[in-house]
Amino acid sequence: MAARRWTAGAASIALAGLFLGAVPTWSSAQSAPPAAETGVAVTPARVEEDLTARTALQRLSYTNGDSVPREVTLEVAPLGHDVLGTPDFDSGPRGAFAIQGPTEFLLAPGESRDVMVDIDFNGSVATYGAVLATIDGAAGLSGDVGLVNRVAALFLLRGPGPWDQTLELADVGIATSEDGTEAVLLIDVKNVGDAHVRAVGNVVVSHEGQPIALLDLVGENVIPGYARRQHVAWVPPPGLEGDVDVVVRLDGQEPMAQTIAVGMVAEAVTQSRADNNLAPGGATFGGVESIPAPLSLGRLWWPLLLALVLLLFTARQVQKERQRRAAENDTGTVD
Repeated sequence: MAARRWTAGAASIALAGLFLGAVPTWSSAQSAPPAAETGVAVTPARVEEDLTARTALQRLSYTNGDSVPREVTLEVAPLGHDVLGTPDFDSGPRGAFAIQGPTEFLLAPGESRDVMVDIDFNGSVATYGAVLATIDGAAGLSGDVGLVNRVAALFLLRGPGPWDQTLELADVGIATSEDGTEAVLLIDVKNVGDAHVRAVGNVVVSHEGQPIALLDLVGENVIPGYARRQHVAWVPPPGLEGDVDVVVRLDGQEPMAQTIAVGMVAEAVTQSRADNNLAPGGATFGGVESIPAPLSLGRLWWPLLLALVLLLFTARQVQKERQRRAAENDTGTVD
């Protein structure tokens, strides 16, 4: 049986979005695009764009970077993802993706070929799909005989709004980081709307009613109908035991909360940081360490303290002015 593998073109849907304009055309009169070091590569490997219409035409370019010819077979597939963001080509919303021209062709070493893809939203406000290329051929540079390789071009497209980008909190967990020196909040959010959205906002962690951390959340895209795990690093304060309340506040969404147990992870992180001579955790607001005393009022503590000082100063000045006027009146009084 031939070996089968996926290339980086389909490694993860978590790659940075590409907002593309016109796609260049290569012809015999123009220089060819740079060849891949090995294997067949597709450019672009990801198209994420907001369109002014619900139809589109996209050019894909396939380049053979091997020293032997490669047979390429194209097919379209729906696009979803699992909770870790790995693309799922077996289920998901399917737009009308159609490949113009032959879906099977041979690429000579160093040769490139352009393929046009027609896209129709089928009445939806957004569409998701992939063009999968199965590559088969003779022994490559690595000596793999009968190698079968698959590369994917991913499409995340939104048409004219309005969009429903509602996210729901599916679950919250906690684990230690790979080196054990941080805790990682595992926040699963599900898109129950009709267009993909990137989870961006912050997370408030409270213990016994007092906030102990305000953490930034800059997450990944979530396709409608799917849940996606967002990772938020945190260093718990030493001695933290029991449960904490995690409030997830995402841009454009209602706050969502869940209570989780953190004792074992917090203890492990504290011990690991001590073993590695790292500073212990503490109350954290946006990554800045803070003393725990004023936390009962959260981030309002400093503004309230300043207002109180100004109020006391003003009251003192008024009192001094009254005393001065009273002294002047006493001096001018005739018994």
